Amino acid sequence: MEKKQFYLLLSTLIIAILIFTNPTEQNHIESVKTKLKIAFKKKMSSEISEIQDDTFNTLGDGLGLLLGDTFIDKLTDGIVSRENYLLFSLTKADYKGVKKTIGFGILGNVFLSDKIESVFQNEEQNEKQIEETNYIDNTEVVNRTDADKIALENLKKYIEQYSRTSEEIKKVYTDEDGNLRTEDIDGNFLSIYKFNNAEIFNGDLNGDGKSETIIVIANEGAGGGGNIEITENYLISNNTVVSEIDRELINAPENAFGYNIYLTGIENGLVNINFIYRKENDGFYPQGKVEKLKCKLINNKLKVEN
Repeated sequence: MEKKQFYLLLSTLIIAILIFTNPTEQNHIESVKTKLKIAFKKKMSSEISEIQDDTFNTLGDGLGLLLGDTFIDKLTDGIVSRENYLLFSLTKADYKGVKKTIGFGILGNVFLSDKIESVFQNEEQNEKQIEETNYIDNTEVVNRTDADKIALENLKKYIEQYSRTSEEIKKVYTDEDGNLRTEDIDGNFLSIYKFNNAEIFNGDLNGDGKSETIIVIANEGAGGGGNIEITENYLISNNTVVSEIDRELINAPENAFGYNIYLTGIENGLVNINFIYRKENDGFYPQGKVEKLKCKLINNKLKVEN
């Protein structure tokens, strides 16, 4: 065999090996899941060891440790993907419409950035920074735009008016942290709408040159009290709440047991959401598959386009 033929054969063999051992998208997703779970468990274990004198807090964090895996599974299924270059591939994370490279796959292995391991620490630091810089006397937001403040105030009034129509709710008020609370006749809390860390997305969704606003807000208690938290999505146009997106999504994929949606961003006049199919025995947290969808604004309602 001539040297030229040998090198050609060797090159072909190497290329074939690289192609057949290029990690699949599921390999990339599972690698991210594993790394995030390890980081999460390290953090939770550390916190549990620090509060051994408080039995109830310890039990609560222990439950959080168990539920963390489910949360991470849903999170990664919705935002992690693979970019294939035939001989190798890249791990991509798509969050709020911004796609970043977080890993590299080759020869059956996925190598992830070490920054992923600190994701929970970074999130905790960000929350502390928000508390320190975004609020004066725990109520006034100073880092939000005037338009965002108005949108939040309008949403607060909308939820307050709606809550007062419920027979179960006897008290609705804004607490010292700027969150909206509802209580029953005995003073037990039913919901805490967390306005102080609500996510706000702005963009022109109907081509009129004016920006619409979508607010994603956490509802602790979900109207029934207890240790649960759900997210609610509201669409605001011309300073008016025009749609409760979770209930009024048009052309949503059919599913016998319902669905949950998580907004991830606004891009080119379309709203990006993670659509999660609910299973028969799901509680507040859905366990079904995640589908990325794009939605268009039609008559003040979001309509699924794909």
